[in-house]
Amino acid sequence: MDDLDRKIINKLQKNFPVCDHPFAVVAAKLETTEAELILRLQCMLDEKLLTRFGPIYNAERLGGAVSLCALAVQED
Repeated sequence: MDDLDRKIINKLQKNFPVCDHPFAVVAAKLETTEAELILRLQCMLDEKLLTRFGPIYNAERLGGAVSLCALAVQED
């Protein structure tokens, strides 16, 4: 991981833009391109530096609760 990868991870942890081209918006704030941002995210996923990239909803505001669960299973 380099400095830009760290900045990407930090930037995407909250306030992901809801618009037609959200990665372009984030890329501009990070002074890189949309293609570079998406490529780096894919590389981090491929290298298992990130386990997932997706939204986390505010369950309390939706009338629910949050629970963090983990499970270790054999691959086969």
